[in-house]
Amino acid sequence: MEHFFGRRALGVEVRDDYGRLLNPNLGAPAVARQGGDSLGGEGLTVVPTRTVALVSDIVEVRGGSVSIPLTIPDFNGTLRLMAVAWSETALGQDAEQIIVRDPVVAELILPRFLAPGDEAQGALNIDNVEGPAGAYTVTIGGSDTARIGAEPRRFNLNRGQRQTALIPITGGPLGVGQITLRLEGPQGFTAIERSYDIQTRAPYLPITITETAPLNAGATWRAPANALARFRSDAQALISFSNLAGLDPAPLLDELYRYPYGCTEQLVSVAMPLLYYNVLASEIRPRRRSAHRAPHPGSGHANPRSPIARRRHRPVARG
Repeated sequence: MEHFFGRRALGVEVRDDYGRLLNPNLGAPAVARQGGDSLGGEGLTVVPTRTVALVSDIVEVRGGSVSIPLTIPDFNGTLRLMAVAWSETALGQDAEQIIVRDPVVAELILPRFLAPGDEAQGALNIDNVEGPAGAYTVTIGGSDTARIGAEPRRFNLNRGQRQTALIPITGGPLGVGQITLRLEGPQGFTAIERSYDIQTRAPYLPITITETAPLNAGATWRAPANALARFRSDAQALISFSNLAGLDPAPLLDELYRYPYGCTEQLVSVAMPLLYYNVLASEIRPRRRSAHRAPHPGSGHANPRSPIARRRHRPVARG
């Protein structure tokens, strides 16, 4: 019984925190029912929050203590410091939370993302924790994708005093931009600067509209000039021909390449049709011109090696 239930020198616990790795836009962390180990359809390229994770190399302890320098990036918040020490006969570990902040804390609370034309507000918090009393000036700057219309804000703060203000933000064109903050103060106060990455993305998912029509021998067909009038300027049109009525693998393969999910079963689902595409392509000889992504169905051969390689690099139960 001591072997199974006795206290061990190194206790090992397994905690399933997998739900927090999934797309945060889908809701609160929950137990994953299926797939999702590389969810990409709705994910954000950046978020206006910062996570700090630092690790040091193994160091030798002499005289019972050791100093390990860590370079902490621009960050205000709480860090959890964890250490593990061992020798030939003993093992120990400890953890403690430490607060990292500037003497005068100035932070922006921003929306996670914007859409073109959005009229949003960011919350500016300025807290004089232990800085000199006096006038402080906060200047907020934007970018093309996230435009800031506010003028520099001025605050008179005594030590221990805190104030807030709302900053108007307008969503610009699609892309990733930055919002910058600069804090200046009195009596030789060292200016503080920080930046926040924020993404402006479309408020709707990509859509694909497929139209099929017969073309008699010797006939011609011209695409209408306004075919993409109801779409954004980065929309693409794909025109292809097939001798299989109602079935043209070119647009189907294009959707396959754009499939956003990357869990293992989805990679297999993507790779399987690519194994048979070359055989079908030699029968229909599709014609396609597009710069969407490589490899192109119109090139006559699709490459299933990419999803297969990604699958082979996934960890399995034995490592």
